[in-house]
Amino acid sequence: MRNYLLTFVCFFLLFQVCAQNPKTMGAIDTLTYQQFFSNDYKGLQKTAKQAIKEGLDFYFLRTRLAISYYNQKNYESSLPHFKKAQEWFPLDTIIQEYYYYALEFTGRYEDAYDLAKGFSKSMQQKVGFQKFMVFNLNQDEIAITAGIAGNNNIARFDSLDIKDTNIYAEGTFQGGTTLASFVLKKRITPRSNLTVGYSYFENKSFGKIQTYDSTAVQTFWNNPYQLNIAYDYLLPFGLKVGGSYGAYHEASNYLSAEYDTTTYTFNYSHNSNVNNRYTASLFLAYRWDRFEFYGSGSIGNLAARKQKQLELGLVYFPFGNQAFYSVTTGTLLFNDSTKAFLIHQKLGGYIYKNLWYELSGSYGNFQNYIGAGGFSTYNTFDPVQFASSLSFIFYFKNLTIIPSYGLQIRKSNYYTVDNNLNINTLTNKYYHHILTLTAKWTF
Repeated sequence: MRNYLLTFVCFFLLFQVCAQNPKTMGAIDTLTYQQFFSNDYKGLQKTAKQAIKEGLDFYFLRTRLAISYYNQKNYESSLPHFKKAQEWFPLDTIIQEYYYYALEFTGRYEDAYDLAKGFSKSMQQKVGFQKFMVFNLNQDEIAITAGIAGNNNIARFDSLDIKDTNIYAEGTFQGGTTLASFVLKKRITPRSNLTVGYSYFENKSFGKIQTYDSTAVQTFWNNPYQLNIAYDYLLPFGLKVGGSYGAYHEASNYLSAEYDTTTYTFNYSHNSNVNNRYTASLFLAYRWDRFEFYGSGSIGNLAARKQKQLELGLVYFPFGNQAFYSVTTGTLLFNDSTKAFLIHQKLGGYIYKNLWYELSGSYGNFQNYIGAGGFSTYNTFDPVQFASSLSFIFYFKNLTIIPSYGLQIRKSNYYTVDNNLNINTLTNKYYHHILTLTAKWTF
């Protein structure tokens, strides 16, 4: 009975709009009907756009136009036409289902949830809708990451004569790292999330001092860690607002020497540097059609330096879906008296079945850069000048596995004193390799 009623209403609506322009509306309806069922989607889209431009607009036209884009996996372009068709006929279960999945496939989960709230129980069951309850696991995420990183610094400088022809040389050289992190993302309301994370690092470093008559070396283990929290809320008109805070326990060690003029010898000291630091960020993001605009401002005092940071970004989905996307970001970083500009570029997309990829590269002086709202910071002992990464993303039912490789170009300095007691600074530029594995569960 319900299907007969829906059909009657559809024909009634079509009759009404045809009555307004009987000479052209019927012709457009017939032509787009033929184009739709012959899979001539490009022809249909051209016909429909021209008709709408001329003021000829009706339910079946929008429905065919929306589904044609959907079948081409151009979900972004289908959305405004599904929305218009549903405004005319909100009870059409075909439009409801298509519209819901188009929102899901473009990452608009909050809008899909709001749409499905008005579905019948049978339609809600069909699309897998679950009513949100704050104390239940409902699209919550848990991510665990483990990784190792390394370079050839310690092996190289352990056997290298850094003094050369000078009378004194001193340097601290960074080695390998092991890392682990835990991140929990909890939905507080259908449109807001609370994210908390904890990260732990174990860094190896190597101190070396050479004088005209002796050499001193020492290996250090540093154990910094950090705690981060973030909150975001998506407004109904598409603007996302949020903020984050990070607390950091920084730890580093270095070897130094002091000349004793009484005994004419050097006294060596192990120096430990431990600090508790912070970052705070506010951000805005707005999704419009195939674009997402992003902006953030951050402050912090990482590595005993105050910094202010402004970042603007653009996400682009050229094909109207998430099978390929581009993320371009520019950052201004004010670090005490230093000003730096950083550029970031990321490309991601679909490879095959459940396999996706992400490839990124960033260039600039990253010293104390605050990334991802403080969840990723660059308060390393040696400043990073270039960073890149390649990730493969394997999607399963409720599990995502992400192996990643990262490459950083870092720069460090060590010092020599010549026979005239002039202090010289030498630069060591090296490659730092990072391997991580992330497992993410979605409930």
